[in-house]
Amino acid sequence: MAEVVASIAGIITFGTQVAVLLFKFNSALKSAGEDLGWLGTETTMFCAVLKELKSTLEKARSTGFSLNSLLVMKPILNYCEKILKNIHEVLRGIKLSKLGDDVKISFSGRMKWLLNKRVVDKWKLRLESSKTTLNIMMTGFNWALLLEQKG
Repeated sequence: MAEVVASIAGIITFGTQVAVLLFKFNSALKSAGEDLGWLGTETTMFCAVLKELKSTLEKARSTGFSLNSLLVMKPILNYCEKILKNIHEVLRGIKLSKLGDDVKISFSGRMKWLLNKRVVDKWKLRLESSKTTLNIMMTGFNWALLLEQKG
């Protein structure tokens, strides 16, 4: 379980970095509409779910609770990490430049975004789906912990 908790902590850190980058790109790329800001918010919420899941797992570990379902969780976490890395790679390929207090994106960067937008939208949906699955698992863990403590 310690490996899963450490993995979650790493994904939270990386996800937070990706969210910050998304918000920077959103302010620089006005033509993206609210897409990048929304994805930044979604990534932030995903990290919040992971923080709660990490806390739940740490509580379970301290009580000696059996968490056999972690075998299912690890591939989901690996998949989420891959999604975040893919989004990060797209954003890294688009150069930001600072002009005074403003952050700007070149014309070629705007074109790169337009070419990658559909793929990023697909990853966004997969991240949302994984977040929901992890949230449901966390709820189940919390109920099981509560029942074990009462029993």
